[in-house]
Amino acid sequence: MMLSEEMLDIAEENLQAHLEIVKEDEEIKSLIKPMQIWITSASVPICYHLIPLLANGEVFGMTTEISIHLLDTVQFKEILRSIVMEAEDMAFPLLRSISEHTGLDQAFVDADVIIVLDDVLLNLEVQSLENYIREE
Repeated sequence: MMLSEEMLDIAEENLQAHLEIVKEDEEIKSLIKPMQIWITSASVPICYHLIPLLANGEVFGMTTEISIHLLDTVQFKEILRSIVMEAEDMAFPLLRSISEHTGLDQAFVDADVIIVLDDVLLNLEVQSLENYIREE
């Protein structure tokens, strides 16, 4: 049977090993620059469905980490905040960070990809290519 002092020593060793692993992981992550993705008009509903596609590796590959920056006007700040919280809760392994922005002063800085979700098309009925060809 182990003495409580031995158990404390083992627990301390386990803690130190865990802290070393966490430190190594952080060092490795600091060497990898994630792809910077900016999404404009990010309060529109399609953005909520777009984030999982980007963050699970379907678009940029299973080895590309990403940082998503959501951009919209100040009036939609709460919606942006809720989208950020939802994405963080999903804990995608490739999503390094997600943030909300309402000002244009820092918009698109170091952007690798900019996705423009134009809200003009949201109120229009978009017909399929097949229907468009049939009408012509």
